Amino acid sequence: MDYNYEPYQPPYSPAPSTLPPAPTRTPPPNSFAPPNPSTAIFNAVVQNNVGLLSSILNKTSFDLNNLRNRDGKTPLMVAASENCFDVVRFLTNIQTVKLDLQDNDGESALYQAASNNSIESVEILISAGAYVESGNKENITPLIIAAYNGNATVCAILLDQGHANVNQKDSSNKTALTLAAYEGHSEVVKVLLARGANVNMTDQFGWTPMMLAAYANRVEACQILLMHNADRQVATSNGKTAAVLARDAGYFHIADMIENFGADPLRSPYGMSQNSYNSNAPPSHQVNYDNAPRHRHVPPQNISITDNNLYSDPYSVRGHMMPLERRDTRRVALQAKNAERRRSEYLNLNANKVGPRAGELRTAPHVKQDMRPRDDGSPWVIFSLIITGCCCNPCLSSIGKMKDPNIRQAWREKVALCFIILCISGFMGFLTFGLSTLACQKKVPLYPQDILRLYGPQVPGQKVHIIRGKLYNTGVYFLSGSHRPIAPLSDADLAPIITPLFGSEIKDFFPPNYKGLGCQSVPKNTICQQGDPRYHCHTSLASQKQLENLFMNLFVGFTWTNITDGDSKLFVYNGDVYDLTQYLDPQNSDYWLGDGNTTQWLRTLVGRDATKDIVRSPNSTQLAKCFEHFKVGQIDGTTIGCFATNLILIVMTVIFTGITLIKFVSAMTFDWFLSRQLGKISKKPKRDDAISHILLLVTCYSEGVESMRTTLDSLAGTDYSDRHKLLFVIADGDITGSDNDKSTPQICIDLLETQFPDAAEPEPMSYIAIGDGMKQHNMAKVYTGYYNVGNHHVPMCLIIKCGTEEERKGPKAGNRGKRDSQLILMTWLSHVYFNDRLSPLEFDLFQKVRGLTGVTPDKYDMVLMVDADTLVKPDSVSFMVAAMERDPKVMGLCGETKIANKTASWVSMIQVFEYYISHHLGKSFESIFGGVTCLPGCFCMYRIKAPKYDGSSVPILCNPDIVEMYSSNTVETLHQKNLLLLGEDRYLTTLMLRTFPKRKMIYVPKAICKTVVPDEFNVLLSQRRRWINSTIHNLMELILVPQLCGIFCCSMQFVIFLELVGTVVLPSSLLFMIYLGIVAAQGQNVLLPLLFIAATYFLQAFLIVFTSHKPTYILWMMVFIFAMPVWNFLLPLYAFWHFDDFSWGATRKIAGVDNGHGDGGGNVFDPNSIPMKRWNEWMLENKTKELPVYSPSSIPGYNNNDNNFGPPSPGMTMGKNEYNEYSGRPMGPRNLGGPRY
Repeated sequence: MDYNYEPYQPPYSPAPSTLPPAPTRTPPPNSFAPPNPSTAIFNAVVQNNVGLLSSILNKTSFDLNNLRNRDGKTPLMVAASENCFDVVRFLTNIQTVKLDLQDNDGESALYQAASNNSIESVEILISAGAYVESGNKENITPLIIAAYNGNATVCAILLDQGHANVNQKDSSNKTALTLAAYEGHSEVVKVLLARGANVNMTDQFGWTPMMLAAYANRVEACQILLMHNADRQVATSNGKTAAVLARDAGYFHIADMIENFGADPLRSPYGMSQNSYNSNAPPSHQVNYDNAPRHRHVPPQNISITDNNLYSDPYSVRGHMMPLERRDTRRVALQAKNAERRRSEYLNLNANKVGPRAGELRTAPHVKQDMRPRDDGSPWVIFSLIITGCCCNPCLSSIGKMKDPNIRQAWREKVALCFIILCISGFMGFLTFGLSTLACQKKVPLYPQDILRLYGPQVPGQKVHIIRGKLYNTGVYFLSGSHRPIAPLSDADLAPIITPLFGSEIKDFFPPNYKGLGCQSVPKNTICQQGDPRYHCHTSLASQKQLENLFMNLFVGFTWTNITDGDSKLFVYNGDVYDLTQYLDPQNSDYWLGDGNTTQWLRTLVGRDATKDIVRSPNSTQLAKCFEHFKVGQIDGTTIGCFATNLILIVMTVIFTGITLIKFVSAMTFDWFLSRQLGKISKKPKRDDAISHILLLVTCYSEGVESMRTTLDSLAGTDYSDRHKLLFVIADGDITGSDNDKSTPQICIDLLETQFPDAAEPEPMSYIAIGDGMKQHNMAKVYTGYYNVGNHHVPMCLIIKCGTEEERKGPKAGNRGKRDSQLILMTWLSHVYFNDRLSPLEFDLFQKVRGLTGVTPDKYDMVLMVDADTLVKPDSVSFMVAAMERDPKVMGLCGETKIANKTASWVSMIQVFEYYISHHLGKSFESIFGGVTCLPGCFCMYRIKAPKYDGSSVPILCNPDIVEMYSSNTVETLHQKNLLLLGEDRYLTTLMLRTFPKRKMIYVPKAICKTVVPDEFNVLLSQRRRWINSTIHNLMELILVPQLCGIFCCSMQFVIFLELVGTVVLPSSLLFMIYLGIVAAQGQNVLLPLLFIAATYFLQAFLIVFTSHKPTYILWMMVFIFAMPVWNFLLPLYAFWHFDDFSWGATRKIAGVDNGHGDGGGNVFDPNSIPMKRWNEWMLENKTKELPVYSPSSIPGYNNNDNNFGPPSPGMTMGKNEYNEYSGRPMGPRNLGGPRY
């Protein structure tokens, strides 16, 4: 079959002509208008014009330390990075200029001068006193960055003049020598070693400079290190030395040099004979990385395809930093994230292998484990064992049928999580109800006028007295013989004096222990001294103890009106009321507390709270110890415990209500003002090349023909340009739905109008999939053609995962899950973007998409992801693309999902308002500051790459960090399984926010789709189990991202924390509401919680009125409220107890046996079994296969004696210098990087 397309170069490869100069970081001033002073300053700096700069500074009052450009650079930093040393010298002589300020990336002026080899600026800054150890955010110092960039002179200046620490490490424990050796900067290596660099220093992965140099094919660097006694026996954690690593990388000449260095003086300086080196080593084609551009979108030029490239490190393309979100195009970074770890994993996979033989291709292994494996000694594992200590492994294995230790551990972690949720629920219940009961044990006061009415002498059966403000049942004490008068009197003689005192104060009968109180003075006791045999005092400890047993837990209460307006001379101290009426009576002669000054001071206390005055005076505090004598009761008011409890409840209510109000106001603001601008489509016509190319990804599993046709019709029928959209359908295995008579892949094929009707059936192509063991090897077929609906003729690419030949004999062949389907696209886009190695499926997909659409895959900017049961409104795609194009910072967005089967059953009816409020309240609130925490997989759009102002781009969805983490293959812990096996869509959103916290995730309400929701309760139960569990675990991930922004006074992390707590306490919150209703009906004061609940639901009702203008949604809200036991109790409880259930349950039913898609058996998968090559290597191989075979005698001009001439390619004139004698394959002209097709 013939494709009609233009010749293709790998994405972002340079044109044959020379590249245009990089744009300057400071644009030239407008010739028609004078620049503003700040711009003029930066213009003068980059022009190295000291006179102009001085003139501007004399006319302005700028603080040069606070004057920054968009990258946070001061004029000194810009001058240092541009090596404008005259300006650097001028600025360093200004005393107010700070030398060690840092820009947005933590880089100082000295760092930037060292990075850009600005020798003069480095010397000036060091002499001016700049700090040489100032590191950036990754602790990369000027010496380290200078060594990495090969600036040997700068390194010498930093060490000799600045006295920099030659062994300083960055955040990954790499030193300057480590990075110089890895990059092959031999002169830098010599400078560092001559100044005491540690030749055997290891980084955080245990790699020495020798190991990195050997693995990167840096021959001269290895030789220098060996001459400086580098230890050749040091091994990595998996026991590999530098020589073994060199062999694993295919550099046998370096391995021989290391092993034989110094053993034979007749050998060459490289450790082996020259003949041996020439005959065994790969061709020595070296890429001058020092002079090559550092950005991945401009790869090194003039690279020919030799076996050296084939043997090179599969991750070498990741060794240079991807495009950065900043203007400084010359900035470099040390290593792409995870590169060292990925190399280590590759070596682990090939621990028992010998280096590749001649003619073999090294393959890039799939990342098997990007998430941290479970540590059996971690605190979490130990905690789960403690919680489930009563359940031993034999019991779980025999009784619980949990034979697999991973299943047992998942069960233990589930129980531990349920225990934590129970503790959190209990704590919330304690704060709501128990704290007030415990801390606010309020004693009911009895006012003096009520005591005589209740306990006076006329009340029959009452025998109560008052002693210093407390009520005691002392009638029993007096009448039972405990206060026996002196003989000949009997107990009967006590009645005339005791009975009239019922309900009155009798403190003189029971005086306090003045000595025990610390009171130095003792008053006169008239009862004890009057000589009546019926009166005497009880001062013994036994009497006091017996008295406390008679306490009725009641006290005499006084109001503040009694204190201020009464006839008695009362005052308050520490909440107690004291009566000085008798003491301050002019008729009193016993002023036992002190002299006249003391008495006068006591008069000042009357009628108020004297606590503050008494506490402030040490003498008064000593005197206050005697106040117990005057105590008559307590002030009736809120106690400290009650006040603290009420304060906590008020603060909680204010916080929750405040956040609810903020959400409401934000949602209203978003709906009235912001949403109208989102997705606003420009009315100006666009050029064809200005329209964004988009992918419409549809993942299907067991859907029937109606579901597939509905979705594809709606996508193809959208009003977006047919030429700029590509339907990308992926069928997840050979699956037949329970109600279908055809398999889903066959249904998709029937809906496709093939591009070449007479073409043969596509061959299955291999790729590395998500799975265990041999399940990692999967195969798929690629169909291309068109989908026709109405007047739309849309290109469509169909990928059917069919499994390996052995797998096709069983059920569900090729099934690996939705995440694997998404990763087929994401990994392919990432490999294309970085010109990385492609699997057979990816290369086949590349060629067919290119032939179908006429554009290469790197032209696609966005991908819309929908499920196969979704109906998309015609204008939705245009709105979503317009929102992306309007703000390049937007990396993902979603539209509103509505329910198509609202009235199918009561199960679907209770979901209508839940879908509505989750978008118009939850997502609107999150979208106002660009942090939507969940883009639903049924209808969302991601940006593949983001444009930059200088014409380059930043990888977003195709970012290797995103792809690698999302493709984590070994998922061991309960947390990881809930993230990746149940909520992959939400986890992808979490990864995007965690990787790009400064970019935006938004909600576009104009984009609308409809979907079919579960209408059976068991299906809803299974779906919500997955959603609730994945929500909890994703919120646990997001709460650890500190860079998330907030709104008003709300931290986004705090909002996420409250959302997490609110999710886990849903069942208990329903019980709390029921309890509040019961106690409110009984007349108790629970006003604050009821106000919060009322505010929550009334605000939602107001939101409906002000946003949807559809009163019917109020009825749907009432349906939702009646279904609260289902939403807040049944579904969360079921989900919590099934934390360890990672199946999809009843959500998708298929015909036959459903045995999952993750069991790959016990076989170990060898990733080298799947060839991985770059695009030009695949093309070269395919062209080579098409060449006819000639015998030497049939070739004109063939000379049997010419050993340097190989079999020529027909139609191509070749000489010795154009033939690769090592590979035996014809080569294209070296200056073009490969054959021209």
